[in-house]
Amino acid sequence: ATKPFALCKAWAQWCLEEMFQQGDEELRLGLPVGILNDRREVSIPGSQHGFINFVVAPLVLGATRVFHPLLPLAQQCLYNLEEWR
Repeated sequence: ATKPFALCKAWAQWCLEEMFQQGDEELRLGLPVGILNDRREVSIPGSQHGFINFVVAPLVLGATRVFHPLLPLAQQCLYNLEEWR
């Protein structure tokens, strides 16, 4: 979420595809499908907003307060968040 958006988007798609494959297998086995593993229900931009807002941004912003040279990572993170809209 702190890399250029094209790379951020590619990684998100790779990660989500792995999660969706897990959900496909859960469905095939008749198991409950995890909420983030259901390709029929997950909003990819929405999932990325949640991931950035609740996982990445707090870490990056906290690190930026201590290590000021990391500010470009925080700026890229915010840019990526907007791109997912």
